[in-house]
Amino acid sequence: MSMILLTYNVNGIRASISHGLIKLLKGINADIVCLQEVKADTNAIETIKYLFEDIGYKTFWNPAQKRGYSGTAILTKVEPLKIDRSIGHHIDSEGRTILSEFDKYYVINGYFPFSRGDLSRLDLKTSYNELLFTQVVDMSFIKPVILCGDLNVARDWRDVYEGARKPTRAGYTDIERNVFNKFLQEGFIDAFRLFNDEPENYTWYSYYKDSRKKKNGWRIDYILVSKELKNKVVSCSIMKNVTMSDHVPLIMKMID
Repeated sequence: MSMILLTYNVNGIRASISHGLIKLLKGINADIVCLQEVKADTNAIETIKYLFEDIGYKTFWNPAQKRGYSGTAILTKVEPLKIDRSIGHHIDSEGRTILSEFDKYYVINGYFPFSRGDLSRLDLKTSYNELLFTQVVDMSFIKPVILCGDLNVARDWRDVYEGARKPTRAGYTDIERNVFNKFLQEGFIDAFRLFNDEPENYTWYSYYKDSRKKKNGWRIDYILVSKELKNKVVSCSIMKNVTMSDHVPLIMKMID
């Protein structure tokens, strides 16, 4: 029996719906879908969630208190045992995290903070990363964990175009990459890198200066799995032809 998981920063759920998100999800038929940056408040969610329910998904949302900002969602065809929308951080109000528990594993959907061009949110991002890391490690002692979403960091030089490989660049600072690497040092597996070790496999392109056409991108969206799941991952790839957001979806197939 297999399980398909899709993670996608849609950069606005309503805009992505108008550009074909429902058709995309129907074609993929993923078991679990993790969405980031949905930018929808409770009222907006009530007007659109039926579209996902009509194609077989139970929906769980974590909207930001600030209207039109951040927010995450998990769509699943299997009823979770538990859903938690807080990690105990003061930016929980930004709706950045959904922790879901299933029979055999946890699935965590995260939209990690951006440290900003002037790095004014670097400390906040680091504290969020560190707190979530601690909780993920604790959870992994109970059952395996799948952590996915927009982590807003490029792992190494292969994951960012040459012009942006600067240690002062938001998303590529030593501090951000060191915090990310703690997951790998703990034994978590970067699922995409199990199948593709090549550079220039990006999941985000700026809307400015024809970045996508010039292949000036970043790989900042990930699926990380506990080491116990490594041999169960059958495939993991970037859906490069999907263009309804500035991000690109990532899809993983796993033996359940």
